[in-house]
This record gives sequence, structure tokens and C-alpha cells, in this order.
Amino acid sequence: MELYFLRHGDTEIALFKTQRADYERKLTEYGIIQLAKEALGLKQFVDGFDIIFTSPLVRAVQTAGVFGKIFNCEDKIITLDSLAPPTNLEELLESIAFQGDLERVLCVGHAPSLGEMATEIITGIEEDRMLPLKKGGLICIEMDRPDPSAESKLLYFIPPMFLVKLGEAYGKEKDLADKELEGERKDTDTEMKEDSFIEHISGNEGYHMPPGGIEIEA
Repeated sequence: MELYFLRHGDTEIALFKTQRADYERKLTEYGIIQLAKEALGLKQFVDGFDIIFTSPLVRAVQTAGVFGKIFNCEDKIITLDSLAPPTNLEELLESIAFQGDLERVLCVGHAPSLGEMATEIITGIEEDRMLPLKKGGLICIEMDRPDPSAESKLLYFIPPMFLVKLGEAYGKEKDLADKELEGERKDTDTEMKEDSFIEHISGNEGYHMPPGGIEIEA
């Protein structure tokens, strides 16, 4: 099983330093755009996710939504309190195990808790921050099974800008491909119109188109 930890994207600043204000902070427009690029970049080497778990905080739910849309799995997003600060690794792994046999799981949450959970899975050391995640940063861990005692290894630890650049490159290539395809369609349409006209004047018209309490955490 591949377990992915994704920190939420760029977020607006809370006007008040309260739990509720922190809970309701939303992604900025910049954050949403960058996450979409990241998701497109990740999609170049990850086919998809069997399920997406997210912290219930608004910025994390929105981040999960962006990735769910890009990977066509919006219906597989589940909110988990164990991903909200303070996080609970055992409860998270139990939730994953409860879903049955999964190949890829994406967990969206916050720093520093995601890095701490990833470190604990890999090393068994609690409350260590060997893997600090920037906003939009991604960690991927391979596990034999969703259990703290299972063998695991770090597959990759990707900074957000790497995925953003990859997504931008894909977008440019897709735009060029779409333009070329559009040109081919116009040429094909012209040929079809000519063929249809020839059939029409020859009397052989056969052409047709086919149819709880939350700790404030970044």
C-alpha cells in the first residue's frame, strides 16, 4: 500500500486567534491554482487514489476537493477527525484498515503533525520532525499493511514547486496538443464537407456524422 501525506495549500490569514477562526480558514485563490497544478503534476506518475482522507478543517477539505476533482475521485473523499490537530496515527491506520484492501491512500492535513506521523511510521520515533512539509508538500510511504508495526519505507518526499512545475509543463504540452488536434479537426471537417458535396451532386448521399476541540496548527 502507498500512503500519501499532503499538506493543505496556501491559506488566508485568520482575523481572530480562536479555534473557530482557525477551523474556518479557507484556501486563497493562489493556493487553489497551485494545488491544481500540483495535482496535474502528480497525475503524471500516479494513476489515482482508492480513497482520500482529510482533516475536517476547511482548508484541508478544500485541498482534498481539488485533488479529488483532478483525479476523478471526489466521491471517495472521507473526513477524519484523526487528521485534525491533535492527530492520532493509530486511529488513522485503523480507518484505513477498515476500508479493506487499498493500493493508494491520500491523507490531507496539517504541519507539523503529518511530518510527525510519517516519521513515526518510518522510524518508530514519536514527535520527531525529520520530514517538515511546506504547504502543498507531499510524502509517500510504502507499507506492507496499515499497522504501526508493519515494514515501511519512504518512497519520496516532494516539495510543492516540483509538482507545480511538472503540472505547468503538462498544461503547456496539453495546450499545444489541443491546438494541433483542433487544426486536424478543421482539416477533417473540410474534407468531410467536400466528400459530402461530391456525394450529393452524384446522387449518392451516404455521409452522416455518428451520434470536537481543535488545536490551532498550520
